Formats: sequence, structure tokens, C-alpha cells
Amino acid sequence: MKIIIKNLYYFINDITKLIVEKEGINDFSKLNRRQIFAHFLKSQQLIKIFFLVHLLLLNISSFFLGLKTLKSLSFSKKEKLYKLFEKYNLIKFRKIIELISALIFLIKYNNEKLTNQKKSSLFQNKNYYDNIVIGSGPGGAVTANNLLKNKLQTLLIEQGYKTSIPKTKHPATEFYHKWKYSGLSGAIGKYDLQFASAECYGGGSEINSGLYHEIDDLFIKKLINKNNVRNLTISENEWKSITSSDNYEELNQRDKNLTNYFTQGSKALGWKYESIKKFFKSNGSAVKQSMTSTLLKEAEKSGLELLLGHKVKKISKDNDKWTITFSKSSKEISCKNLFLCCGTPYTLNLLKKSGIIPWSYNDNFHFHPMIKIVAKFPSKVNHKINENVISSQITEFYPNYLFGNAASDIQFLKISAIGNRTFSKDVDKNSEHMAILHSTFTNGKCNFVKIPFLEEPIIIFKINQQEAQMVREGLLNLIKFAFKSGAEYIYILDDSKTRLENFDEAKIKNILENIKLSFSAVHLLGGINFGEKKENLFDSYGECKIDKYKNLFINDSSLISENLLKNPQGAIMSIAKRNINHFIKENKNDK
Repeated sequence: MKIIIKNLYYFINDITKLIVEKEGINDFSKLNRRQIFAHFLKSQQLIKIFFLVHLLLLNISSFFLGLKTLKSLSFSKKEKLYKLFEKYNLIKFRKIIELISALIFLIKYNNEKLTNQKKSSLFQNKNYYDNIVIGSGPGGAVTANNLLKNKLQTLLIEQGYKTSIPKTKHPATEFYHKWKYSGLSGAIGKYDLQFASAECYGGGSEINSGLYHEIDDLFIKKLINKNNVRNLTISENEWKSITSSDNYEELNQRDKNLTNYFTQGSKALGWKYESIKKFFKSNGSAVKQSMTSTLLKEAEKSGLELLLGHKVKKISKDNDKWTITFSKSSKEISCKNLFLCCGTPYTLNLLKKSGIIPWSYNDNFHFHPMIKIVAKFPSKVNHKINENVISSQITEFYPNYLFGNAASDIQFLKISAIGNRTFSKDVDKNSEHMAILHSTFTNGKCNFVKIPFLEEPIIIFKINQQEAQMVREGLLNLIKFAFKSGAEYIYILDDSKTRLENFDEAKIKNILENIKLSFSAVHLLGGINFGEKKENLFDSYGECKIDKYKNLFINDSSLISENLLKNPQGAIMSIAKRNINHFIKENKNDK
């Protein structure tokens, strides 16, 4: 194993050297190169296997070309071999170039230092608790806080650690410390989809943009009608204490400029425009109201016990007691009531690994697939390093898709330009005039595929032809919106990074019909249908219906089993609050 890791290090270091030289980066240090490898070591198993297969094929190719093993070759000979693989994109070699390039840009342009707390002083090392919550994201934070408010003994288990909130948008250290797999993960299928989720104290609330949508009536009706969910009513504006609207007058000039462009485009087209609330509060400057700053802080004051850095391997039930075992610890902890808030699809995966539901069970879990463009505007709309995105969204085409502003820091613009030197130089010159815009959908379905010897199942992502056509329509309308907003030109983020100087609908439709769609996603939702429908395994409040597994509750994004296009954090928190309050009421009645 050490030999394999060593060879992978040399391989990744070689590719890093090639990219750094090609990009003309002069100050990329030995420490930076080690950071690249550290990110890789945290990546998804599928990514590691992908790199390992390439390393094996490169060695075989070197042997058949009459050369030595890859490691023993001079750098100039290895460079020729790498460029040969890149030119013909042998087994998608360019993906390796893209992944390492992305890490280089993240580290070069924003490597803000964060403080990382690996030990928790809040764990008292007991073997039994009345209530255990696994996962500290929005669902877990609501669950634990409400239990403790009602003086119910609670342990919160979190696989990640406590890490400070960065002042800037998505530095490399945030990916390393707060994102699962260091942000390097993907699903397989006909269309590429890179997805990301959190692995830290506070979960997704720590890494997302903090946009807040009230849970909408259409979504509630779909849940009730499809699953016969009882008493599903949600209070309006229930998170007003930790949310607020952007005050236009307090925005910096560049955010005002981009906001004005959004307003201009929506008015020109007559399309519906919304300014979304955020999990932020203003105390002279915007302060993110993540779970660690709000509900988890409240829970800690109420006596929360917290176990950090422990990955749950399995849950099992014996008589009336649930027992939790861990991946890299002999520790076992038991409880009466167990709340799974690991997030999608990790709650579903834990249930399958524990034998509570079969591997054949595949209630749809899904993503919010996002497709992006880069637009260049006459006025400055961007800082090289930003604090957040603007809150403007175009919701004309809801519930099919919506448009918004994605993280547009220079590192993300440079990542967008990978493979197109002209585009990359344009970013160097005009990054402050550029913004990344997205069109986000609810299309597609996902399934687990269990592969022997792999710890985590592979995710298969599928969208049908009709859904793919809707994506192309959404991308066409996003381009139209960008030009109507005042963009001078835009880049489509296809393989060629096609530049468009104007909105020629027929020409653009032809381009979109022939490009390979590639998605990213940060919202992972669903997997558990809950309600009184006979085949549902969990009831209207997320409790398992199977008698053998009573006192097992799901209270996270897994319950968002119907399409919810808008940012899901508010919906997750509202459903979790409704469910845990029902549990507390029933618990009091039982006593």
C-alpha cells in the first residue's frame, strides 16, 4: 500500500508540475504540492481508483514503448507520455488534468487559514443516552436543540470536526476541512455530475451560500398527495430570528452592479425576479447564521454532549436498545431513541449497511443538477475573492428551473476556463467584470450500486431525453437572460468553452444540441418516502413503522423525497422542527 501511495504522489506531483508550468505559475511551493496530494487522499474512493487505473495504464504503456517504469523515466519522457494521453483523452485522462488544475487554482488564489478543533470537551464518555442524534447539519441541529430545550438528555455524533467559518467564499482550506471527500466526488452515468456535501460540525449550513426559501405550498401538496403525510403544516417565517433580506444600500458597489444587471434582464424579458432572504444577520457587516453560530450554540448552552470525528459504521437494535458502532473505534454507545440526520444519501446508506432496509430498496434520492455559464459585463461585478453570492434569482420557470449567481471568485473562473488558454487569459484580464451564472434543475434520478470491497456504494445519475431537453432549454434561456441583462459576451462551459458574442437563438440552439452536458450539484435530497402510504417504511413524522425498529427516526434531507427546486435548508429545518416537536409532545404524553 505504501508503494502505491508513493507512486500516486509522484504521478500527481508530475501532473501538478506540468500544469503549473503551462499556466505560468511561479510561486507554487513544495508545501502547495503536498496540499494537492492531501486533498487527493481525502477524495472519494471512485476518484482514487480512477487515478490508480491511469497510473497502471501509464506504466503499461511505458513498458510497451520500450521504456522503463514510469517512476524511473526522466521528466521529459514522462511529459511526452502524459501529453499523449491528454491529446487522445485516453480513458478520460483530461479529467485528471481538470481535477488537479482545480486544486491548484483553489490553493493558489485562496488558501485562507481556518482554525480546526478536533477534540470536543462536550463529550462525557458515557455508554448510554436517552437520545442520540447522528449528524449535525440543519436537520440534526434542529433535532438536538429542541430535545435539549425540553431537558431531554442528548448526545450528538458528528463525523467531521469544528472548523471556523471563513471570511471569504470557499477557500481551499474549507474544502479540506469542511467538505466531504474534500469536494472531490462524482456520480457516474451518461452525463458527468460532480457533487459535494459537508462533513463538519454544522453540516451543509457551514458551506452553502445561506439562501433561505420558505417551504412552499406546492411541495407540501405533493408530499401529502403522494405519500399521505398527516398534519403537514408549516409556520410562515419561522426562522426570521436568524434570517434577513439584503439591504441594497449596504451592498458594495460591485454587488449592486450585478443586482442591477439581474433587475435589468428580468424587466427586459418580463420574467419573475426574487430577492431571496439569507441565513445572515447584519451587525455593521454581514454575519453568517450557520448552525454552529445559532442552534448548535444554543444546544451547547443547554447541556449538549458532542462526539466529534467518529464515523458510524453500523446501527443495530437489541430489545429496546439501539447500539452504535464506529468505523475506527472499538467504542459502542447505546440509546433508547435514535435520530438519523446524516444527510442524503448517507442516511440511506447507513440504513442499508445496517441491514434495516435491503440494498434493493431504491426510493429515489436526487440532486439539484446545476449548469453554469460565465458572463462578462461592462461594469465591475466581482471581487477577485468574495464573501458571498448576491441573493437575486429569476424564478420565471419554477418549478422546472431557476437562475442565480454562483461563486465567481477568480479561482472558480480559472477552473471554468480549464482547457482554453484564451479564456484563461481573459479571466486574468477581466475577472472583476465576470460573473458565473447558473441554471438549476430538479431533473434526474439516482441509485446506489454496491461494489464489493468498496466502502461506499457508487451513485448512478440518470436523466431521460425529455429532461435533457429541458436542461438545454434552461441553458438557452439563461444565455438569453445574460445578454438581456447587459453581458457583452458569455462562455458556455462545454468541452470547447465556446464564446458567444450575441444572442443568435438558432445558432445557440444548434450548439446546445451538440454539446455534452456536464453538471455540478451541492443539494442532495430524498431517499426516504415518509407518510401513511402502506409501502412507506417511515410514518408521517419520520419514525420507522417496522415494529422491530421502533424508536428509529429520520429527520434530515432524506425526507425531501419530492422535487424541491429552491434552496432546501429552510424546508429541511421546518420539517425537522415539526417532526421533533411531535416526538417531544408524544414523549411527554407517554410519561
